[in-house]
Amino acid sequence: MKKLTIVTTITLAILLLLLMPLTPAFAATSSVDRQVSSPSDDCITYWNGASWQFLYTGAVYHPQVGYGGPTYQKMQSGMRFVDIAIPREAVITAAYLSLCANSTDPSPNVSTTIRGEYTSSTTTFTDYANFQSRSRTTASVEWPVEAWTKDTWYESPSIKAVVQEIVNRVDWSRGDDITIFWGSPNAVSGTRRAAYSYDQDAGRSAQLHIEFTSSGYTSSDGELDELVDEFRELIVELRTQVGDTGYQNQTNELRLLLAGLDAQIKGLNNSTKELRDSASNLGSSIIPLRNDIGATGNKVDAMSKKVDTTGSKVDAISGELGTMSKTITGTLETKVSATERTAALEKRLTEIEEPESKPDGRIAVMFGLCIATFLLLVVIAIGTAMRR
Repeated sequence: MKKLTIVTTITLAILLLLLMPLTPAFAATSSVDRQVSSPSDDCITYWNGASWQFLYTGAVYHPQVGYGGPTYQKMQSGMRFVDIAIPREAVITAAYLSLCANSTDPSPNVSTTIRGEYTSSTTTFTDYANFQSRSRTTASVEWPVEAWTKDTWYESPSIKAVVQEIVNRVDWSRGDDITIFWGSPNAVSGTRRAAYSYDQDAGRSAQLHIEFTSSGYTSSDGELDELVDEFRELIVELRTQVGDTGYQNQTNELRLLLAGLDAQIKGLNNSTKELRDSASNLGSSIIPLRNDIGATGNKVDAMSKKVDTTGSKVDAISGELGTMSKTITGTLETKVSATERTAALEKRLTEIEEPESKPDGRIAVMFGLCIATFLLLVVIAIGTAMRR
């Protein structure tokens, strides 16, 4: 009876699993924070003037870059971060490296470069050959490190392009590890920058922060894989119980049932794989579309800003034209007023000058009357003389 109960439970669980909907997770934003967690997961290499040296353990050694003296040149460091819970082809929206200064180091700035290891199966460091032979990402980030103060945390520039190149690999899986290289391979003079190692202070060892969004349909926290594993364990337990029973007929029936359950498990695995592949393809199709939409939105925003800027310029020009118009109008009005005053003045001067140049009409009349009177008197005198 107990065996039949177990078989029934397994069968019902498989049916529930087949009917369980996957959780939609469109553009879900998440973050991952990891810290160096073992002595051999951070290291330095340097040129001592004669050969390359490699160190990854010991309290006095730590990630360094720059120039530490004639025997510590061209220093490079590696840091490995494990269990990066990011799905393949997730969109990396932010990523940076955080380091805690092990010493106070002055200016000038130290020119450094950050790259990643281009693999999905990075391992812990062992020796210089192991460090140097690792494939680097094409993406890189320049970090001109400023002066450092001991026990202060410093963040690198964005390294999201470096992380994106790694998680886009076809063999990348959620939970794989990432190695970051930080170095100044050409430094032969100047200053250095030194950060705490895991050996010195595990709580101050290098940290990696990543933010990302993922598209498509995914099960929450690997629910499918966990359920399938549980079913396998139940089947193993059931086989053990069947092997211990003494009832041959019942054992044969259970064995047949187990064979059927094995076939269902295999079919379930295949269906799960196909579903994951479909979700991955869907996510791959959605990501470029979302990127195109984002790019279009950026273009629209830029165009709106240009329109706003153009409108401001038009308003400014209109204001200038209005001011200019008022100035011109005022100038014209002033000139017209001056012209009118000049004309009035000229007219007045003409009126003043005309009496001096032309005799008055009344004077002429009086003069004529005087002459006429004189002539009349002369005629009268002549007449009187002739009568005598």
